[in-house]
Amino acid sequence: MGRGDDWVCERVEEGFAGGLSYHPPYSHFDSCSINALGPYLEGIVFTRTSLSKTFDWFYARIVQLLQFIPEEELQRGMYYPTQWDPFTFKDYMTLEDIFRISPRHFTFHLEQIAR
Repeated sequence: MGRGDDWVCERVEEGFAGGLSYHPPYSHFDSCSINALGPYLEGIVFTRTSLSKTFDWFYARIVQLLQFIPEEELQRGMYYPTQWDPFTFKDYMTLEDIFRISPRHFTFHLEQIAR
C-alpha cells in the first residue's frame, strides 16, 4: 500500500483499481438483488443485541489497532476502485481514509433510520 516510490508502480496501482471498477464480473454488485442480500441475511442471523455486541467488539478492535499504527503509516495510500462505492471511495485513499469509512457509513444509515 503506497510503497511504490516510482511513477511506474503508481500507474500499475491506478490501472489495477480502474480495471476493478469497470470489469464486467463486478457489475453484478450494482444490482439491487446482490446489495439487498447482505442486509436481508443479517436480519435473519443477528438480533439487535447481537448486532450491537458485534459492532462494539469491532469498534474496540479498531481503536486498539489505531493505537499501534505509526502516523506515517496512516498517511500511506493507494488507488481504489471508485465504481464499487462512489459515496465512500476516492481515486486515491490513505489508510486513515479507510479507517474513516465505517463511521461515515454508519452515520449515513443512522440518519436514514431517524427520518
